[in-house]
Amino acid sequence: MSETSEKYQQKNPFSVPEGYFDSLEDRIIRQVSQMEKPRRAGMVRFLRPFMGWAALLVIVVLAARWATGVPSQEMNITDPQLDADFNPTTEEILEYLTQEVNLAVLSNEILEE
Repeated sequence: MSETSEKYQQKNPFSVPEGYFDSLEDRIIRQVSQMEKPRRAGMVRFLRPFMGWAALLVIVVLAARWATGVPSQEMNITDPQLDADFNPTTEEILEYLTQEVNLAVLSNEILEE
């Protein structure tokens, strides 16, 4: 083992070309000056994160509107086309309401059991 260490102590296995460090500074300065200079941040680059959040907010609002069933356009109740074919009598209205109340009572009784 001592022979190996003596062998490597005698000679340095690494060598540097002649004049390498003399021109090193000039080469580094030349390469750095040729590098592309950083561009100034534009408005779009600055606003990009905010645009993402705004898009997410729009998606959430639209999804909430769709999930809750809010119509995008309100119906006009006074439209004559809607009223032309629908003229229930008082008896028909009372019968409909009675059926709805009976269904509600039945469903509550079923839920309580």
